[in-house]
Amino acid sequence: MSKEYIKELIEMGDDALNVELENVPVGHFRNLLKIALKEQDRDTRHACAEAVVQIGLDSTAICEISDRNWVDKAHFACMNVKAV
Repeated sequence: MSKEYIKELIEMGDDALNVELENVPVGHFRNLLKIALKEQDRDTRHACAEAVVQIGLDSTAICEISDRNWVDKAHFACMNVKAV
């Protein structure tokens, strides 16, 4: 189950969702949701790490690691990242 499909399910009307899931066992559906959430968590962690790396590559943001400005920028990058 892809993230795109889960997004479609979330956006479906109630009747369409009932039809879509009528033959899917509840346990199987829950397992698929858990897998999708783990995948999203992984994607978010990777996007966050990439955002922090980009801070170091940005010539205007080069700071000493002990510099509070660097910590603030890293925190901002992690809190505002959007996983693709």
